[in-house]
Amino acid sequence: MYACKVSQPQELLFYYVVKQSGISLEDTETIPPALYKNREKPLPVFDITGTLGVEKLTTSEKELCCNARLLPDTYLSSKSQLIAECIKRNGLRLLDARKLLKIDVNKTRKIYDHLTHNADIWQPAL
Repeated sequence: MYACKVSQPQELLFYYVVKQSGISLEDTETIPPALYKNREKPLPVFDITGTLGVEKLTTSEKELCCNARLLPDTYLSSKSQLIAECIKRNGLRLLDARKLLKIDVNKTRKIYDHLTHNADIWQPAL
């Protein structure tokens, strides 16, 4: 049985390919990198043209929706909800925004960062 100390999944795949092919470990320079490198396909472009509410978005908001893979009506409802809550509380923390929006925390972070950058919402004063 072949045992090796592996620190990354790519190395594990590499050693598996070497073991299955019968190549000795001294001859590993001849193995093409395509056999052991992690080759993920990129996600297809998220096209929001023709969706409901796209005409209400600015250019930067369109880019945000495409990058975060959000529908424009979802973004607009999240935006209005965060702005209303920020005015009500006189500031809004990211934690509060995550509790308000019932979507992925990474998407909430992108929306929160975008709105704070555009000064639509702000952090509460300490």
